[in-house]
Amino acid sequence: MNELQLKRKPNLTLLLSTAKVLVDCGLNCEQMGNPISAYFGAKDGEVDFSGGYFISKEYLEQAKETELFKKFQLEGGEFYKTNHIGPYDKLSQTWKQVHEQIAKDGKKSLKIGFEKYISNPYVTKPEELLTEVYVKFE
Repeated sequence: MNELQLKRKPNLTLLLSTAKVLVDCGLNCEQMGNPISAYFGAKDGEVDFSGGYFISKEYLEQAKETELFKKFQLEGGEFYKTNHIGPYDKLSQTWKQVHEQIAKDGKKSLKIGFEKYISNPYVTKPEELLTEVYVKFE
């Protein structure tokens, strides 16, 4: 089986640039959580994903949508969670391991999940970056 290839690679620089968009929508940086990339499935080798920040419901309700800022909510459910320590370009290995573990445990991966970026890549060495990886299953 061929590995899925991202047509657009999520990166923290792109996610951090959305901070200005959020401020333009009436939010300040203290109201934003960690940056994330959320994945909603794949088809024909293309991954459907979006980047942004976790924002509490209270602040999300006060934010106004713009052409560049759309509100979305990740649906609840059961997720496998693991920590990836290392460079972002090795995250695909962690995702593969999580999917293998889900199958090994007799569960079905829904191919939905997200990465929560804990470390700041501007002050953290690539080999020390911490990223939480969550994969939804049933």
